[in-house]
Amino acid sequence: MNKLYLVYWIFAVCLLGCNSTEPENLITAVISVLDVGCTEAWVNIKLQNSKLPIELVLKENDVNFLSTSINSNDTTIIIKNLGPGQTYKIKVESPRIKINSNQIEITTLDTTSHNFHWETFSFGEKASSKLIDIAIVNKNNIWAVGEIFTENTYTYDSNGVWQEPYNAVHWDGLEWELKRILVNSQGEMIYSPLYGVFALPDGEIVFSAGIPYLPEGDIWQLHHLFELGILNENDGSVYQIWGSSINNLYFAGNRGTIVHYNGNSWNKINSGIDIEIKDIKGDYNELNGEYEILALASGATIASGREILKLSPNNSEILNNNGINLTVKEIWFKSNSKHFIVGDGIYVKSDLFSNETWDKQKHNVTEYYTNAIEGTELNDLVICGALNEVLHFNGVSWRSYRTTINNGAATSLVGIDYKDNLCCITGYLDRNAIIYVGTK
Repeated sequence: MNKLYLVYWIFAVCLLGCNSTEPENLITAVISVLDVGCTEAWVNIKLQNSKLPIELVLKENDVNFLSTSINSNDTTIIIKNLGPGQTYKIKVESPRIKINSNQIEITTLDTTSHNFHWETFSFGEKASSKLIDIAIVNKNNIWAVGEIFTENTYTYDSNGVWQEPYNAVHWDGLEWELKRILVNSQGEMIYSPLYGVFALPDGEIVFSAGIPYLPEGDIWQLHHLFELGILNENDGSVYQIWGSSINNLYFAGNRGTIVHYNGNSWNKINSGIDIEIKDIKGDYNELNGEYEILALASGATIASGREILKLSPNNSEILNNNGINLTVKEIWFKSNSKHFIVGDGIYVKSDLFSNETWDKQKHNVTEYYTNAIEGTELNDLVICGALNEVLHFNGVSWRSYRTTINNGAATSLVGIDYKDNLCCITGYLDRNAIIYVGTK
């Protein structure tokens, strides 16, 4: 009898162990939303106790939504073909293995309005005036730069002061004022045409005349990188500007030249290329707590090439540009989600670091060369280009304003900024510099 009792006791212990609701190797999945557009969502999945690769199924309200195989315990999945302004409840399962997953709600962006009211402002009375870059601080503080010639240019005023061209215009909420931005160079205030302007998040304005002009009190201080020994005769001038603050500031330009300013000193970043950098932009990456900073380079011809660079204060990395075979001008993006490039075609990529090719948008978006792009969100982008082309993307569809704001001439539009439903575009027509201001 004692032996039989022992057998029953061992069987019961084994049975209880086999029915445990908490197996040691239970796989857990933590799913979170990185970003959303109108028709896409970027979702991060973190796995624990998994053996890779693993087959996963994303379910929406218990219906299979997307099947995929992943090879990493920390993966970003792009969910496509969603509807604008819709909410989806998503969780992760596996067809073969039990997974403990949280459930999240994804609400896609709705489309934005295409309705802009456009105004045109013209500057210059003599020679070839042009405005090539613009920066919005707010609706009462806007700067555009270039070179403006008036009837008084290259004459002496009543005080005997030689009148150089204007190199900026400023909007104060009521009117545009022509400006001559002089810069302190070794104690002497000098003039030069301006090619770049950038508004830092705190409202400070940074200029470039091929070399940096940084704010210093009520004036701008020239930082002559060649005289400082930061750049040499093999380097080019720097025109493109991006920064998160005066302590994290990038300039880039000819011959692949890139420099970084940390608030105290400059350093040159080796780009590994010798073609002109046309644009540089950055966006904060909430996933890793760092800025994603990208530079776009392109030669003057198709044969001279094009590159996309990922930057840090000390290094650069050349990224995949498969699918882009023509010349390009500017880039705009949201970190961890969608990237747009304009130039000879409009190119889009949903996963920058994948081996997938850049998708060229259909030809019927525009037949004109596009020079600049800026946006407030994935459902609110504005593009400008040759022959007066202005485009708006609302997250699903494109609209052209070329005939709406056409002044009857072949205006070339080259610079753009867009903030708080206010869009400002710069360009030139014959002798005149042009600013289009669009409000929603």
